[in-house]
Amino acid sequence: MLDNQKWYNYSFDCNNPSIQGCLTPLQIVSQNNQPIINGDTLSVLNDKLVKTFKTGVAKNIGVTNIGQQIVNVHSVFRPNYQTIILEKEFKKGRFLKQKNLYALDNTFEVNSTFLDSDSCGWISTSQGLIKISADYIRSQNNTRPSLYILSIATQDGDKIHPLYNGIIPETVNTISEFKIKHCRTIEITLSSLDDFNWKNLTYSIKIKGTESKWKEWTTNSKFILSDLNPGRYIVIAKVRNVYDFESPELKFTFNIVPDFFQTKFTRISLIVLVLLSFLSFYQWRNYRHALERFKLESIINRRTEELVREKEKTDNLLARVLPRETANELKETGKVTTQRFKIVTVLFSDIQGFTKITDELNPENLIDQLDKFFLYFDSVVEKYRIEKIKTIGDAYMCAGGIPHKNRTNPVEVVLAAIEMLYFMREINRQHNPGQNIWDLRIGIDSGPVIAGVVGRNKLSYDIWGSTVNTASRMESSGEVGKINISGNTHMLVQDYFLCTYRGKMPIKNKGDIEMYFVDGIKPSLASNLDCFKPNNDFQIQLQFLRFGDLEEFILEKLEKGLPKDLYYHNLKHTVDVYTQVELIGRSENVSLEEQLLLQTAALFHDAGHLIDYDTHEEMGVKLAREILPEYQYAERQIEIISDLIMITKLPPKPKNLLEAIMCDADLDYLGRTDFIPVSNMLYKELHEHGKIGTIQEWNELQIKFIEKHQYFTNTARKLRNVNKNSQLENIKKWIEKNKL
Repeated sequence: MLDNQKWYNYSFDCNNPSIQGCLTPLQIVSQNNQPIINGDTLSVLNDKLVKTFKTGVAKNIGVTNIGQQIVNVHSVFRPNYQTIILEKEFKKGRFLKQKNLYALDNTFEVNSTFLDSDSCGWISTSQGLIKISADYIRSQNNTRPSLYILSIATQDGDKIHPLYNGIIPETVNTISEFKIKHCRTIEITLSSLDDFNWKNLTYSIKIKGTESKWKEWTTNSKFILSDLNPGRYIVIAKVRNVYDFESPELKFTFNIVPDFFQTKFTRISLIVLVLLSFLSFYQWRNYRHALERFKLESIINRRTEELVREKEKTDNLLARVLPRETANELKETGKVTTQRFKIVTVLFSDIQGFTKITDELNPENLIDQLDKFFLYFDSVVEKYRIEKIKTIGDAYMCAGGIPHKNRTNPVEVVLAAIEMLYFMREINRQHNPGQNIWDLRIGIDSGPVIAGVVGRNKLSYDIWGSTVNTASRMESSGEVGKINISGNTHMLVQDYFLCTYRGKMPIKNKGDIEMYFVDGIKPSLASNLDCFKPNNDFQIQLQFLRFGDLEEFILEKLEKGLPKDLYYHNLKHTVDVYTQVELIGRSENVSLEEQLLLQTAALFHDAGHLIDYDTHEEMGVKLAREILPEYQYAERQIEIISDLIMITKLPPKPKNLLEAIMCDADLDYLGRTDFIPVSNMLYKELHEHGKIGTIQEWNELQIKFIEKHQYFTNTARKLRNVNKNSQLENIKKWIEKNKL
């Protein structure tokens, strides 16, 4: 390389080395085929003068304008020792350290030194030009090159923003960290200032976590990291010199801070905001729908209320015109079935001399008076559950026993007639003293009728039959202030009322009909001897008559509704208990009301089997509380009946005479002659319901039960004890026989 360069002498008096006049060629001689350069200075020129080395001067030079690196070897002259030392300088911390590469003893006089592009050293001495090969330097120098960060900059489009300028040396235990606001590109410039030749240095980096391999070695010390997302990046860099020595790894960290809109908080907030927006929109839409729905519902509710009011008006109108059951049938089916009733009591009333009264009173007063009378009559017939049929002028017609048949309608219609007549007497006494201008005649007959609805646009509930005609004749042939009844009615009410026979009256197609005036309630059944007011005995006697309807209803329910696997608790058992409470009750001299309560409890005591087997007593009480008010039982009576039903729950523990009678009637079969077949039916029932096992177990259970059992009333003990003990012995014998 020396032969290819031109060597010139440079005068230090010349301030501009680029002027050729300042340069004089150096004398180059050869000795033993080695080139020797004489002169006090050594100048290097490659097309243009770059630098002049003067003996004993060591300077950092830099880079030529064509990019040739010629500096990081220093020439140091030590006059005291007359020794030239080629040294490598590197920085460790704040101090410069030096490494001896090659030494010349004091026999040499060194003029200047030079390091060429092949990293070979050239020394101009008094004894000639000495060349130190790169291999020799490599063998003598194993120092690793140093690495520095020269600059860091960020790029934002075409703009470059310097982040750092200076020297950050390699560190082993410390990682430098740079906090950078979000950018997509970072430019890093590295440097190694203390090596022999910059030109032969190569660099490499890698990003930890994103790149597993080092980038290829390159002489370009500038690296550009692009397409970086926000986050923390650890960059590792190293440099390699021409002698293949690598510097320690230089680690530094970039913490790229995202823009506010790219932060996790912002993203979460944005997601929450979007969700809240959707939720708000959803709620708003629901609110709008709810508002619309509310408006529609309000309209519908108003229309519905209007329809309900109209329906109520229609129902009330129908209820006033028709019986409730008939009105319901008409609404459900659009027609009413004509019915035939065997015993109906028909009442006709008429105001005597009404034509004369209409001439004396003005129309408004007349209508007011009639309205007052008929309103009271309506309340009376409603009280006794009588059906109003119609009014014609001053005539008022009603009938008992429809649309629900009952046995009490003759008595109840006569009671209603008595109250009507009493009311008219009070009206005349209060408003017209001494003058009875409102005189009332009443006629009553009992018998079969046909009931139905007539008319299409104007409906009317009416009855037909000879009974209606007879009742009308009873009214017309009666007397003012009297209740005229037929012989048929008298036969049904004579136990309750005092009646006076008044003869016969011929009726077409019926012959002569007996007639009676009702004088009032019998004294024994009247309250404080007032023949117009019934006492408690009257009510109990009437309730006993009404009990016949209840008995018919319950027995029909049991016959149709009891399960087929009830071999003991069937209709026969209910009838047996019902019969026994009547028999024992009469023998024990209970009152008529107590007898009524006992017989009612007997009807209901096993009716709970219609609902549930295991809790049939409780279900029987429930049925009694639902049904008995319809048959005009008082709350006090219902409570007693409920207790009588519950006392049949085993083991029996009666607290009074009625409960004792109930218990004895329920277990009456223990002392009857049909004990064995009844017992077998009870075993079969219990066995099928999983309550008992073998017949042997059943008989053993019966022995224990009968031995502990006792009848509580004197009547039951007299009637059943002997036979009960006999049956107990028979069971014991059967068990002993079957053990063998």
